[in-house]
Amino acid sequence: MNALAETGRTQVVRVAAVWGTTVVAMKTLKKGESFVVGDTPGAAIPAPDGLVLPQLVIRASQGGWELDARGAVGGVLRLRGRDEDPAALANAGAPVPIIPGDYGLLQYGLFSIFFQFTTPAVMMGASWGPELLVILALFSSGVFHVGMLGILRALMTPPFIPKPVELTSPEEYAARFNLHRAVDEEPPPAPAADGEKAAASGVKDPGAQDKKPQGGGQKIKGPEGKLGLKGDAKNTELPGEIRPTTHLGGLTEVLSSDTGQEIRNTLKTIDTVANALGGLNSANITLGGGPGTSLRGS
Repeated sequence: MNALAETGRTQVVRVAAVWGTTVVAMKTLKKGESFVVGDTPGAAIPAPDGLVLPQLVIRASQGGWELDARGAVGGVLRLRGRDEDPAALANAGAPVPIIPGDYGLLQYGLFSIFFQFTTPAVMMGASWGPELLVILALFSSGVFHVGMLGILRALMTPPFIPKPVELTSPEEYAARFNLHRAVDEEPPPAPAADGEKAAASGVKDPGAQDKKPQGGGQKIKGPEGKLGLKGDAKNTELPGEIRPTTHLGGLTEVLSSDTGQEIRNTLKTIDTVANALGGLNSANITLGGGPGTSLRGS
């Protein structure tokens, strides 16, 4: 008797009909059911031609099932933990009760009958719960995919952030849509306040009251003041008769000297370009591009 019989669970008998090495019929017998071979209604398989075997090889009894081994010529049989000879049991002709733990194979030539005690299959319930391995597989798959997406997000270039509408100027909109805006006239400057006028005026020019001599001579006196109009004078004209001056500057003094007179006489003799360029030692004067020794050329 095996461990299944010791558990106390309901036992059933699995019976199979085999032809050679092929299973041609199989049935699980519950309490009160028999394995029928023949042409009667409810038979598991028709009886093979030329073979003599009982119609109920495994039949139901009051205490369980019985084995009818008549017609068996060989096989393997284990009853109550001991090996039995199927042919000897067939010659006895009496059915033998079988209990959980017994099994056997009865051969009738090429046709065989196999039986074995087993427990019925447990019917699946309506509710289904995930297995632990399924949960672990889903968790590992989620970690893998989330990690890959995180790596891609960390290594990718961040998307371009557009400029907010509040910071976009009208000139940028006009340039984007190729629009020409009207030029606004600049408003006239606002009149300055009294404090601003005083700050803009700054320190008055002290030249009118400056008593220091300038340029090695005396400052002009009269209605013009020392450096400009002052008092109740209406104009800045110099008093007296208008006369030509003798010297207008440093160049006038140089030309009035003996050296200046020689320079003027020399300049009067140079009345053509050829005379001006005569010192270049060139017979042919070339003003543009060309050969020879001149302003341009080799």
